[in-house]
Amino acid sequence: MTEKPILQEKQPPISDVVISGAGLVGGLLALVLDRYGFKVTLIDQRDWFDETAVSDGRASAIAEDCWCCLELLGLTSSLGSQQITGMRIGEAVVDHEETDFALNFDANAEVLLGHMVENERLMTALNQALKKTSQVQFLPKNRILSFRKTGSVVDCELATGENLTTRLLASAEGRGSVLRGLAGIKTQSTDYDQAGLVCTVSHEFAHEGLAYQWFLPNGSFAVLPLPGNATHPHLSSIVWSEKRELAKVMMELDETEFTTQMQRRFGNRLGKLKLQGKRWSFPLAAGIADCFAKDRFVLVGDAAHHVHPLAGQGLNLGIRDVAALAEVLVEARRLGLDFGDDLSLDNYQRRRRFDSALTLGLMDGLNRVFSTSAGPARMLTSVGLPSVNRLDSLKAFLIEKASGKSVNQPRLLQGLEI
Repeated sequence: MTEKPILQEKQPPISDVVISGAGLVGGLLALVLDRYGFKVTLIDQRDWFDETAVSDGRASAIAEDCWCCLELLGLTSSLGSQQITGMRIGEAVVDHEETDFALNFDANAEVLLGHMVENERLMTALNQALKKTSQVQFLPKNRILSFRKTGSVVDCELATGENLTTRLLASAEGRGSVLRGLAGIKTQSTDYDQAGLVCTVSHEFAHEGLAYQWFLPNGSFAVLPLPGNATHPHLSSIVWSEKRELAKVMMELDETEFTTQMQRRFGNRLGKLKLQGKRWSFPLAAGIADCFAKDRFVLVGDAAHHVHPLAGQGLNLGIRDVAALAEVLVEARRLGLDFGDDLSLDNYQRRRRFDSALTLGLMDGLNRVFSTSAGPARMLTSVGLPSVNRLDSLKAFLIEKASGKSVNQPRLLQGLEI
């Protein structure tokens, strides 16, 4: 009598990297890893290729090192970006008179201050590039319910009942990362009791590429240059930090009164402001994870750190995470090493956690000092900003930090292949 063969349970295919979160940082990580031959699975609860997806109104100031990375990946040609030619920074009160700014930065052939890009356009360019990838598996409208490390792999249970096995699991879910909590990684966080009001405005006069930032007692008020169009040749993005209760009141104002409140804070440097489209509000906080990697699990972007938006460093930090992690993984695999083990991930953490903590601390300190009406603090800003403006070497240092240029940068941030 012939014995029947034993039916073995079909094992799920093994991915090199599973990425939870298909926003700008998660999608960018998938695109880069596919470029270097990794088999990637990208998971998101949304259908991120849905052409009817609604914009959240945000725009980002992309630092020069991060722009080099995006340019290398072929993402910049369709963005319609606006180069930042200068920055004007000052402290003021509502209904302030037109006065000189205390701190001025100007771009030149050697010093570039970055590029303003609407996040929606960057996401569209990224999605178009992802559609052309060869080894990225897309799992939209899905999420990971649980995961556990088993030897040299991670087993993931999906909401659809399926299972995934991967050599490395990455969370790019944003600051509310569920997987970070499941991994037992804690975060140190600060709630500012502030909200960020975001919108696009047209104005009478050309911005000439200048970015403006007022520090008001309740928070910062930034006017950031955007490329114009045939209907509205002069456009800017407003990023307005306000006390949370007052921000709620502002959001309930009609368009005319809301515009009046913006004009009171910024003044008439660009002439009459006019709201274009919707306005959005986001709670503001800062935080950093106790560690960025653990047991074949890694954090990137806002899942690892989130900062106050006053200097526009959030997305830049995420792009730098992607560049550093990709370089670590690619180099480890080229050497025949296990790219998902503790040695590789510790290397990533060493590269990124200190820089993230330093940036978070700097942004937190600036927000606390400037967002106050207390006499000593206001005196410090009144004296400190003009002092910095007179010190060319210190200004050069601050510009260099903002641009992201530094020694031992990941190659992608230099516009070079890994």
